[in-house]
Amino acid sequence: MPDTDALLQRARAHVDAGEAWRARRKLRTWLAQFPFDSRFAQMLGELQLLAGEEPAAGRWLWLAGSQDAAHRPVIERFLAEASREELWNAVPRSLRTADGSSVPRAVEEELLRRGVPVERLRREAVRAGACRETPRVSRLLGLLLFAGVLALWSLGLWKAVELVGQWFG
Repeated sequence: MPDTDALLQRARAHVDAGEAWRARRKLRTWLAQFPFDSRFAQMLGELQLLAGEEPAAGRWLWLAGSQDAAHRPVIERFLAEASREELWNAVPRSLRTADGSSVPRAVEEELLRRGVPVERLRREAVRAGACRETPRVSRLLGLLLFAGVLALWSLGLWKAVELVGQWFG
C-alpha cells in the first residue's frame, strides 16, 4: 500500500517547482494504479481547473465528492454534458473495483439518478476481489513446487553421497 501522504507531498513539490503538468500526470497515474483516494482526485481536479481543463476538472472534483461552492459550476457542467455511459466510464477502475464504502455519496447518488446500476460497482468489486486472490494462490503453489524440487534435489544429493560412500567404503 502506498504512502498517500508522501505521494501528495511529491505532487505538491512539483506544483511548487512550477511543474503542475508533472503533478497532474503523476496524480492520474496514481489514481489508475492505487486504490481510489479522493485527495488525489481533489488535487487533480483543482490543478486541471487552474489549467483551464474544465470538463476533466469537473470529472475529478465530482469523483472526489467536492462540496466546495467554487467547484459546483464545473461539476454541474460536467454532469450536464456527460451521457449515462460517459458518466459510468468517468468512474476510474480503481473506484469501480473498490468496496462500496469508497464511492463518495454524491457520486453514488448521481449514478443512481442517471439510472447507472450501482450494484454493478459491487459486482465488479467482488469479481476484482476474487481476482486479487489468484496471485496469492499462485505464489503458494510456486513455493510448494520450489520446496518439492529442493526436496528431490536434496534427496538426490544424499543418495549420491551414499553411493560414493559404498564405492570407496
